[in-house]
Amino acid sequence: MKAVEVDNLSYSYSDGTKALSNLSLSIPRHKRIAFLGANGSGKTTFLQHLNGLLLPQVGSVKVMGYQVQKNQLKKIRQLVGMLFDNPEDQLFSTTVAEDVAFGPRNLGLDEKEVETRVKQALEMVNITDLAGKPPYNISLGQKKRAAIAGILAMDAQLLVFDEPFSGLDPGFANQLMSLLEKLFHDGRTIIIATHDVDMAYAWADQVIILRKGEVLAEGSSDLLQDAALMKEACLYLPILVTAFQGTKMYPRTPEEANQLLWYASRGSKII
Repeated sequence: MKAVEVDNLSYSYSDGTKALSNLSLSIPRHKRIAFLGANGSGKTTFLQHLNGLLLPQVGSVKVMGYQVQKNQLKKIRQLVGMLFDNPEDQLFSTTVAEDVAFGPRNLGLDEKEVETRVKQALEMVNITDLAGKPPYNISLGQKKRAAIAGILAMDAQLLVFDEPFSGLDPGFANQLMSLLEKLFHDGRTIIIATHDVDMAYAWADQVIILRKGEVLAEGSSDLLQDAALMKEACLYLPILVTAFQGTKMYPRTPEEANQLLWYASRGSKII
């Protein structure tokens, strides 16, 4: 069973803006997926179909085996957790712990189970010390962690993140990346929409490039080495691809780049 199956999905907003057009794709389970595209390419609109914030107007979307339609939304939202671009849009309780408890309580779980899930979720994102604090009184990076804890407390297996690194300083961004890797290795499927080509190049198992609501290209992150494709998508080449143009290999991370340069300094040919 695929994590996501989309067939000829189209969606237009009430002002007539066509956000998605005949979009078809499939996403396997337990993969790291990056959606890339310029502003207006349809990334956020697509993500909002994955947990039923938007319903298909034309075509179909199946998530974790369930059709995205009104009578399946309760089940889908247990399985699919979504982090908005602005986490303040999903934090509304008086304390972080109460916010994390909201979803499990809505599932009708007994209070002991709710408390267990809240404790485990806060521990997973390393914010147990924030449990009693009001969400409005913590940093942006901490708000994103609190929102992720709320998703984990629902035992979501498909995690969907809209621009998770926007507004974060490098330290918090690295912490969040480490958390995503931990969640992935725990068996979850992770989908990210991002403008950060360098992050996608280093991290993703599969990249899907959108342009004007359509799939322009999909495949491994090697796609991001294609200068003509990236220009067509209005995206920049990854920094490490630009830096190592003309060589035999392209490192994906600074660590790999340092290793290549180390070998080159000792006479190995990388050109």
